[in-house]
Amino acid sequence: MKNILELGKAIVLAKITKKKIPLYVSLSVTSRCNSNCLYCSVIKKKTQEMTTEQILKLIEDMYKSGTRWLSFNGGEALLRKDIDILVNFAKKKGMFVSLFSNGYLVPQKIDLIRKLDCLVLSFDGKKEHHDLTRGKGSYDKVMRAILLVKSVTNIKLLTNTVITKYNLCDIDFILETAKCYGFFCKFNILYKSDENAQHVTRIIPTNGEYSDIIEKLIKEKRKGAPIVLSFKALKYMLDWEDFRTYYMTQKNKNKNKNKNKFKCLGGKLFCYIDTDGTVSPCIISKKFIKPLSCMGLGFETAFLNTSHLSCQECLYSACLGYNSMLSLDTNTILSGLQLLLK
Repeated sequence: MKNILELGKAIVLAKITKKKIPLYVSLSVTSRCNSNCLYCSVIKKKTQEMTTEQILKLIEDMYKSGTRWLSFNGGEALLRKDIDILVNFAKKKGMFVSLFSNGYLVPQKIDLIRKLDCLVLSFDGKKEHHDLTRGKGSYDKVMRAILLVKSVTNIKLLTNTVITKYNLCDIDFILETAKCYGFFCKFNILYKSDENAQHVTRIIPTNGEYSDIIEKLIKEKRKGAPIVLSFKALKYMLDWEDFRTYYMTQKNKNKNKNKNKFKCLGGKLFCYIDTDGTVSPCIISKKFIKPLSCMGLGFETAFLNTSHLSCQECLYSACLGYNSMLSLDTNTILSGLQLLLK
């Protein structure tokens, strides 16, 4: 709670001063992964990982620059042998620390998991459909992780679902599982990139199917379903005209005309740091800007000089969530408090 209050104070201060402050940082610590999901191309990245000393220095610089929420991502972040050192250091600085995982290594790393404020696990639905996208045996591993985390820790647990043609009928199952075990869910529109296009093209839902699912999520959230995304973000997603166009740049800005405009705070109040130490407003923006490296410039300089986003609108649910929270959207704050008090 102390960390949450510190984050809240920092958000208010940033809003008053209108300064660029990296309140939330998503840090990729490795591109290695022990899974090979159909729609993910991270294991194809050939970027050099930062050393332990480099990341510790980076976390120190983040804190001095105003970061109060740090998320460790990958690849599979738990594959790093020094992940305990990195998490412990961030916690000692007083940061709110979350970590994304597929769940495979949670049993071996349960002592570390206990130190987190929040764990996010990949969960794509029923066993048949989860294994189709994330690999044979992956469902059993994530369910084992969920059961273990809920039984031996007090940390907040979320699951992350990528909506595909395979799991369109699994939303009720996912929400019922969340209610049964006491965790919250978030849902992502399938992101198509040059690297994963071959696999994604055949499993991406139609515009109508996506609209139906988002309408269902709004309906279930109104009934009290444990869905993290705010109504504001869900309604924004519902108004998206073409779900195959994931974000809007100057070149394709007329393809979607969303009446619920989002003022993006990427590069202003949050950012993404890739495995090699390059800083971008968000993970999507790396597609069309030249990111600066904090290895040579230092984190604060790289963040302050990060290029402005050229995208006009965005469908990345994580960014929608960050924008809602950091803009002090009332509905999002109430959802966050609900998550904390559950």
